[in-house]
Amino acid sequence: MVDVGAWFDEIDGVTKSGLTNGRASRDEGCISVLAERGRRGGRRGSPDPREGSLKGITGVGHVAIKVSDLARSLDYYVNKLGFPEMMRLHKDDGSVWLVYLRVTDEQYLEVFPGADGPRAPGWDANGMNHLCLTVDDIDAVLAQVEAAGLSLLLPLKTAIDGNRQAWLEDPDGNRIELMEMAADSLQYKAIKRLRAERVLV
Repeated sequence: MVDVGAWFDEIDGVTKSGLTNGRASRDEGCISVLAERGRRGGRRGSPDPREGSLKGITGVGHVAIKVSDLARSLDYYVNKLGFPEMMRLHKDDGSVWLVYLRVTDEQYLEVFPGADGPRAPGWDANGMNHLCLTVDDIDAVLAQVEAAGLSLLLPLKTAIDGNRQAWLEDPDGNRIELMEMAADSLQYKAIKRLRAERVLV
């Protein structure tokens, strides 16, 4: 059996997340859908001047999940987490292929029905590990989470990267990290160093 607490302690220096009416993110299995900042600031590409590096990427466009019960998942993400449904795409037979949910104006969650099994892969499975939602005020967000009747998978804590985080789990077992970025977080310090080294311009 996986020691979830030990695994969490191992990774919680990498990220920290949070959610307020639709925000999101991720890295090494943590997809980052940056919430209010993305809505307010729009796209901010950071081209890498190193020769041979891939240029032109401006951000994470969407995350896609496969779910076993579409109605149940939409209730969770739309009614509990506050991601409005944008549109549905259908197959030739008229059945739902996928549902688009808005995180920000340029960042979306795609929800596909028809998952093979009832549960998402565990903590140590190969592939994407969790969805990370960034928030401005994690205390306010957790109050909303409690009001919505949702239980935390892992409680609020300050990670070794300096960020405050708590974790949720959707009805299929997809893990969702809520993270409030600290001004002096290790991530921001690393970005400052990369800019000083001219890796980022």
